Parts: sequence; C-alpha cells; structure tokens
Amino acid sequence: LFWFGLGIVAASFLSPNTYHTYRFLFQLLGESSNTLIREWRIKPFPEYVRDCGVFWALAVGTLLLRRKDALFCGLILGVLGAFSFRMQRLEVLFILGAVGVTLYQLRFYAPFQSSLTTFFRRPGRATLIALPLVGGLFAWIHGHGLKELRRMNYDGTGISAHAEEACDFLDREKIRGRLFNNYDIGAYLIFRGHSVFIDGRNADYGAAFTENAMKAGYDSALWAQLDQTY
Repeated sequence: LFWFGLGIVAASFLSPNTYHTYRFLFQLLGESSNTLIREWRIKPFPEYVRDCGVFWALAVGTLLLRRKDALFCGLILGVLGAFSFRMQRLEVLFILGAVGVTLYQLRFYAPFQSSLTTFFRRPGRATLIALPLVGGLFAWIHGHGLKELRRMNYDGTGISAHAEEACDFLDREKIRGRLFNNYDIGAYLIFRGHSVFIDGRNADYGAAFTENAMKAGYDSALWAQLDQTY
C-alpha cells in the first residue's frame, strides 16, 4: 500500500499538472468562498445521515464482517468520508467508494456468494426479479436528481431556463464584449460562446471577488465600483 501510494504521487508529478493538482486541493480545503456556495457547504448532520448513512452502515458493516484488506478499505472510507462531510458535492465520491468497499467485502463472504450462485442459477427468474429492482432504483435516483436540477433551473446539458432568453437576445442583437452576469448563469453563457464576468469556478476567482459579484446584484454602490474597476 505504501509503495502504491508513493507511485501514485510520483506519477501525478510527472503529469502535465505537476504539483498544481495538490496546490488546487489545498486551495479548495482552505478557500473561504466555499461558504458562499451551497454545494460546497457542510450539510446539516441529519441530512448527511439521511443521504449517506445507509452507505456508511453497509461499508463499515461488511468491512467489520470480513476485514479483507482492512487498512486499504478503511483509508478509502475515511478519506472519502471526511471529504464528503466537509463538502456536499463530494458525497457522490464517498458513495461510489462505499459501494465498492461493500461489494469487495461481500466477494469474500461465502453465504452471500452462495446466495448469488443460487439466484443466478435460473437466469429467467433472476431477470424478472432484478429488472423491477433496478428500474425502481433508477426511477428514484432520476426523480431525486431531477428535483434538485429543477430547483436550480437546470433541465439538462446546455439548458438553463432563466438564462436562455437573455442569451437569445444577446445573440439576436449581436451583442459582444464585456458583460456583468451573476454566478449561476456563467457556465451557460460560456456554453453559448460569451465571455463572462464570473462562473461556477469560485475557487479560481477567490472569496472576495465571488462575494462582491454576488452582492452587486442588489448593492448599487458595489455595482458602480465593479463597473468602474472592470
């Protein structure tokens, strides 16, 4: 495990990014603009348990049951779990890691493997049982994700309902050059080929700039200051 980790670090320094990957990582951990963006904030603990608790229980339970490569699996859960608790948007990485640890531990659990063998001995029956389960899981995930996307007015790749008409106007009137936009629609403006004042890369813009860009929408004095500066 030590030599594997050392090899990963060495390989990362040989990549085009060299040390910048680690610089960006520490920048993210210490970036104060994270408190301005919902997906970067720490989720309230009851909500975190609601969304990730079952994956913690499955991963830790199977790890304690089999203890196969416990150090490596424990590191995966510990590191990804810590990041997921600190930043909401990293929960998906923890969930993927927890599912991987769970399946890996179950691979060495004889009763589970025996049940799988019995289940798949009759492919037709297995398909009839598995399809509704997978379909139901997909429908739940899709519905949950769609609700979140609609909350942010994102209906799909390249679609942003609250920015589309504004971009249509800019394109129709052939308006180009510098413009002021809010944080939420910056990515969509880039998608449509426009230069932006700010977009979703808050860590690159920094806390002060991001906060000022957000407040300028309702603070006329700050608006005038940004207009004169940029």
